[in-house]
Amino acid sequence: MLDLRGLLAGETTTTLDRFPGFDVIAGATPSTGIRISSARGFRRGAYDCAAEDRRVVLEGVDIRACLGLAADAGDSLIVQALIDRSWLLVDA
Repeated sequence: MLDLRGLLAGETTTTLDRFPGFDVIAGATPSTGIRISSARGFRRGAYDCAAEDRRVVLEGVDIRACLGLAADAGDSLIVQALIDRSWLLVDA
């Protein structure tokens, strides 16, 4: 479970995908990088390195595969799937 309630402020269900971004890091054992912007720095899937506050790496986890999503699933789908499973805690 990833608890972002203390880091994010002002998120709503329509803006939540502007806060985290997800990258699957290829390798013998794929991992997932989660980029977090407390200032809503990722608009419509666009990454802005200056907006990144935190980065979390889930070693050996392909987040899309774990959630049963397509390999090209975007951040919005990932966020919603995590919330639906109670694996992501946010205020919104």
